[in-house]
Amino acid sequence: MSCTDLAVSFPARGVIRLSSHTLFGDTDSPTCRRFIEQVFQAEEVSDVTITAGDRPHAELRYCPKTWTLQSVVNRVASFLRQDPEANGHAAANGHSTTNGHAAANGHASSYGRIVPHTAEGGPSGPSVAVLSVARNRKGVVRSSRPVVAPSGWQVKLDRPGRLPLKNPVIYRKSDLCQAIERELMTVLGVEKYKTGSITCSVQVDNDPRELTRDQMVEILDSALDNAEHPTKLDKLDHYTRRLRRPIDGPTRAAIANEYSRRRHEIPVPTELQWHPDRP
Repeated sequence: MSCTDLAVSFPARGVIRLSSHTLFGDTDSPTCRRFIEQVFQAEEVSDVTITAGDRPHAELRYCPKTWTLQSVVNRVASFLRQDPEANGHAAANGHSTTNGHAAANGHASSYGRIVPHTAEGGPSGPSVAVLSVARNRKGVVRSSRPVVAPSGWQVKLDRPGRLPLKNPVIYRKSDLCQAIERELMTVLGVEKYKTGSITCSVQVDNDPRELTRDQMVEILDSALDNAEHPTKLDKLDHYTRRLRRPIDGPTRAAIANEYSRRRHEIPVPTELQWHPDRP
């Protein structure tokens, strides 16, 4: 993959930033998809975040405790230099193959992924989810590596039979959550599921003998890819209840300290405010 306006920097430990209008100016372009596809062939890369706008760039993250910067750069560069025609990208349209589980659960689509193939017909690397299912409300695309397939879904805990995931694309979009639930309702092997638009989360209880983790992620990507994405966020419901007694100074200080300590765990920007008349 050749690019004349590519600039490389290292803003933090474990992060490689690539800046390029050609590659990242349009996150829906085949060039951008091919970039993600080729980068994730390097197992050192754990996730990729692409930000468009005036200064389009991609940030590649890796574990600096496991890999050295030079080794990661060399690996990524070697895959980006590959000829796309040799990997069969020209014929890939994201809906050409199945996930190998179609006969069991009735899903005949490719679950919204591009599956690259070599000239001999075999797969050449990890499949890539359609990028719209990994784009948050600010237009930032983030793809993670569950096992071998990049996706906008982040697996929070990996254990057989229960799969909790998060994806910022469903934040305050109950229509997308309903589309996911309709999809899961028809999948053989799914026993129970729960979605949450405020927490950006989906939890699926499944039979691991019927569905693998990657197959579940592909199903969720397919549901998002086929759904109509709302242009506006759902309205927030505010709940209030009368306090038994006013909050005293030490309690307010304890609440403020706990909020500051755990603020990073809240999935959306927040601030703590005290009512001026009714503390």
